[in-house]
Amino acid sequence: MKKILLILLIVVLLLPSFTFARSLSIDNYSIDYVINTDGQVNVSEKLTYTLERCYTELYLQRPTSLQILNASGSCDGKECFFRHDLKDTPSGDQELVLKSNYCDETVNINFEYSLTNVINQLQDGYFQFYYQLYGKETDYSTDLKISLTIPNSFDNTEYFLHSKDYNLNVVNNQLFFSKKVLPKEPVEINILMPSNYLVKSDKIKLDSTTSNNVKNLEENWENEYDKYIKSITPLSTFNQIIIIFLYLLIPFIIFFLIWKKHSKEFSKEEVGFFEEYYRELPDNKDPLFANYFVNEKFSQNWFSSGIMYLVWKEKYLLDKEEDNYFLTRTEKEISLPEYVSKIDQFIFKYFKNDKFNVLDISKSLKGRNVLNGNIIDNYKRSTQMLNDFRKMATEIEKDYDTKFYKNKEIYNRKGKKFASIFSGFYLIGIFIYTMIIINRMPLLFIFLMLVFVATLFLINSRVFGRFTKEGRIINLKWTGFKKYITDFSDIKNHPPKHVILWEEYLVYATSFGIARTVLKNIKSLNLETFNNNSRLGVYSSFIVSNSFSNLNTLSSTSSSGSGGGFGGGGGGGGAGGR
Repeated sequence: MKKILLILLIVVLLLPSFTFARSLSIDNYSIDYVINTDGQVNVSEKLTYTLERCYTELYLQRPTSLQILNASGSCDGKECFFRHDLKDTPSGDQELVLKSNYCDETVNINFEYSLTNVINQLQDGYFQFYYQLYGKETDYSTDLKISLTIPNSFDNTEYFLHSKDYNLNVVNNQLFFSKKVLPKEPVEINILMPSNYLVKSDKIKLDSTTSNNVKNLEENWENEYDKYIKSITPLSTFNQIIIIFLYLLIPFIIFFLIWKKHSKEFSKEEVGFFEEYYRELPDNKDPLFANYFVNEKFSQNWFSSGIMYLVWKEKYLLDKEEDNYFLTRTEKEISLPEYVSKIDQFIFKYFKNDKFNVLDISKSLKGRNVLNGNIIDNYKRSTQMLNDFRKMATEIEKDYDTKFYKNKEIYNRKGKKFASIFSGFYLIGIFIYTMIIINRMPLLFIFLMLVFVATLFLINSRVFGRFTKEGRIINLKWTGFKKYITDFSDIKNHPPKHVILWEEYLVYATSFGIARTVLKNIKSLNLETFNNNSRLGVYSSFIVSNSFSNLNTLSSTSSSGSGGGFGGGGGGGGAGGR
């Protein structure tokens, strides 16, 4: 219920933003791209702003996944201060910012930076630059000019420009593009360059697709492009807001009724369990399955918790050498949980019984050590390892989801079922209507995206699933255990009796995503048994290390910015002021 109210509150807070007390426009926007033979791309951007009233910052926003180097910025004829913010920005992306006092003026600003890992080397040797030359996060129409310089002539390349009604001139190794773009209209290119245009380097990503696959995906790019352009064609406001409120009101009323009838969680009084803390493991569930009773979903830390489990059970030895952590498989025969056993088999397949650096796992999966030694063999090994990893992750998640969500003795999914059925019919109807009137009501499209995202968020969250009475008791025990190991005041008064329990608790804390918090609580106790335990010392330094952080990010390991078609390229972002 709180999530529903939160989304309604967000919608209400968004509405006043459509009446602006100040305004800006971007009259001209020029971008120059130069692709070097080592795969680095140098970018220069120049924008002409006309500002009404005062602004303090003019900025570019770029996706956080982009690797931006050597960024700088300046203002023509005006003092301004440049900074590059990588995180915690108003836009949520990384930002290149020029700070100054901008009031009722026209100002030219400049940004320069370099990009790496935006070129893909395909399986058949071609190099691919698949990139949004002009991102779709710019809220203003502008006269756009783009130049793209590549190492050799365009004659031997194949390129696909995802845009229409533009002016284009190609001379030798340079492409010149110009167009009056709409607000939020991207310009994207997908170019295939022969293998002799660039050289292998760590600034280029390896990709398992082929040039033919890219070309096949490009056949239908116009369909998605046309649909997107329709969605951003500007128009009117008051009547749109009224319709939007009606659209928002209907699903939330229905969702509330479904939640109240089928998804409201049993109270402690209804199940007769009143303990706030549970100061021992409630049962023998493995860490990954236990997380379902805490967070009601698959743990994103499944791989790191599996590693911690193997170390705890001494199936692997964890050693620290300087700033690196090494694992060595032992001959110890023990029974392992299902997911831990699969992780053990995966590691053994690629590292055998050898001692290896923990960072080598993430490096191999991300293709970062392909250039070390035999490139072809390393590439094949890295590709196969990534495929096996993804297959393992999919199998584990599917198995555990089935074991939890399909167990009617502990979990009730009626609410989710009814919410999904309603959402399907509702979204089909609403988008059919949207497509009919999209050219007249662009604001509606934006809000319908909010409805769509909110709907998917709700029906895929734990809002519409609930525990049975038996499952609720187990849920309260495990959440009580989580509260115990994260609440310093309670754990201080009731510390675990044996050091070995700390090791076990850290494995579960890893699965719950709270390992660092629990470790902090343990250290705060300043227990002599902890301080004198060398294994726990290695554990504690490992949990706060880059090696551990890399393990936690492996569940999202995937390739990006490859393939073809409209909207799938890397890059993007936009420009604005505040």
